[in-house]
Amino acid sequence: MDQSEEEQLERLKDWWSRNGKFLIAGLVIGLAAVVGTRLWSDARNTAAEAASQQYERLLGLIGQGDFEQAEQTAGTLLTEYSATPYASLAKLMLARLNVEKGDLVAAAAFLRQVMDGAEQEEIRQIARLRLARVLLAEGKIDAAGSVIEGADSAIQADAEIIRGDIYLAQGKSSEARAAYERAMTLGAGNQRLLQMKLDDLALASGEAAAP
Repeated sequence: MDQSEEEQLERLKDWWSRNGKFLIAGLVIGLAAVVGTRLWSDARNTAAEAASQQYERLLGLIGQGDFEQAEQTAGTLLTEYSATPYASLAKLMLARLNVEKGDLVAAAAFLRQVMDGAEQEEIRQIARLRLARVLLAEGKIDAAGSVIEGADSAIQADAEIIRGDIYLAQGKSSEARAAYERAMTLGAGNQRLLQMKLDDLALASGEAAAP
């Protein structure tokens, strides 16, 4: 892996760490909003209740840093509770763990499975964002662009940030700046990071114009 690929991977890990609330807060504390009322309805039957317990255990193991046990628990969700929405959530977690290990190919595979196969649109869109990030970290810029084009309005602010990163990787500074500004207008969560990106672009432009 060359230096630029290592930098992309580190940025991806950092992004994943900063946006972990999508998985922890969004998918646990606010699970009803993300997954929808159908998940809670399904949780009335024994299989779904057991899957819910396994998923809670998975979150706990990841929080403790016990990634080996976490992978085993995620595997249990995939094999024994594949018909429940928790299987898709487990794949999101497995993708995250593979990013931490530097296995972007495996991470992309899990994310694509979720994007193409999850029943809940919200989960599919979360997977879309993460897949675009992983593909960008792999240097697959065109593929990342194709994935992010399918983003719906609910995640448009985050999609614009990624779109800006894609433009930046292509050397299209003006387009990148416009995408970041759209993300800012749409109320993307990390306004400070966006401002840093815009400041970096302004600085680079000023240096380029200097004699």
